[in-house]
Amino acid sequence: MNKFAILLSAAVLLSCSSGAEKPSGAPQKKEDVFMQNLPVIDITVRLYDDGFQSAGLNYKTPDGWTKTPVPMTKDGKWWTVRIDGVKELFFNFLLDGAKWWPSKAAAQSLRTTLSNVYIKNGVMYPFDPDSQKPHGYFSVLTLNLHTYQEKDPLVKLGHVIRLIGAAGIDFAALQECAQHSSSNKSAEWNKVVIRTGNMAKIAVDTLKKEYKADYDVFWDWAHYGWGVWEEGVAILSKKEYKLSNPSSFYISKQTQKNSIDSRMAVMGYFAMNGLGVLRFVSVHVSWGDVQSGQLANLNEWVMYSANAPGAYLICGDFNMNFDSPGYKQMTEEYSYTDAYRAANPGGKADPTTSGTRIDYQFLKGKTIVPVLAQRVFTGLPDAGHPYQQVSDHYGVLVWYKVESVK
Repeated sequence: MNKFAILLSAAVLLSCSSGAEKPSGAPQKKEDVFMQNLPVIDITVRLYDDGFQSAGLNYKTPDGWTKTPVPMTKDGKWWTVRIDGVKELFFNFLLDGAKWWPSKAAAQSLRTTLSNVYIKNGVMYPFDPDSQKPHGYFSVLTLNLHTYQEKDPLVKLGHVIRLIGAAGIDFAALQECAQHSSSNKSAEWNKVVIRTGNMAKIAVDTLKKEYKADYDVFWDWAHYGWGVWEEGVAILSKKEYKLSNPSSFYISKQTQKNSIDSRMAVMGYFAMNGLGVLRFVSVHVSWGDVQSGQLANLNEWVMYSANAPGAYLICGDFNMNFDSPGYKQMTEEYSYTDAYRAANPGGKADPTTSGTRIDYQFLKGKTIVPVLAQRVFTGLPDAGHPYQQVSDHYGVLVWYKVESVK
């Protein structure tokens, strides 16, 4: 049994417990059940040398954050440090004695439970990114793009494209991915009209032009955003994975284009070596009383072909906190794994917006496990950093590994 199955089993056992004895004396802070069964390990972090003169790693201990960052040692192209005897490393960096990255704030810091992690250009990897990607690993990004409502939206979309292209992201799920209703038709994807300025089309066209990277794409729209934007959801995938049977589905009872309550999901099928069929979904779920019904419709639609071997990966903006009824509906009633928390057991409350975690990658299937996860685009909105904040949401980037053959 892998460590993620052990963690989930422990959580179920705890939830079924009839109670616990009251401790004598002063109350003690209980360790999160997802942390209890993690092994104590040594973790080596390698930060790519981007021209700075010194680097230190700051991390959280049981007694709080270290008062002084641990110095990192220059080792060729990497700044390296090993932290001994931890279950999970929650950390950030101090560069050149003055600049904190990603931020000094805990809300934007990084996590890992891997014994070795590499960080280059803001992206975490479970292997050396300058070497060939090991067999069985693939990466998935989910991000709400905010429908052209950002200052300099095309510049910020360019930052997203740069991350996908430079890091070689395998799959991306995009929400509030829009086109203007008055723009001219420029293409047609599976009978869906694609207009000039479609954010998904800009992404795949730019990836091909600037990064020589070929991606398949499928997009459809659910409703008008801000009155004039055809607001939709999209999936992008490297062509090597061969997208098949792309489809869209209203998860909401409401299907009127002029209603914000109209919500949609798009899905593609991918035959992947060692995994079987991956069903990859991008979705934007409503908040409030209608949410439960939308989640039920989503699950029923995605699981329609459950007899075929493989895995299910539902990514997007779910508009629900980690302790909400909707979250429990996905993880307990439908038995999906929260991929970010499986990779980062201590990160259940790590925000993906200004104050809460509402963006997820939900996984079902024994063939793959999430091994490394981070939030991206967490910098200040106008900081100028290539991975600055690009939306009113952070992105969620997860590395998966195929663990068994189906």
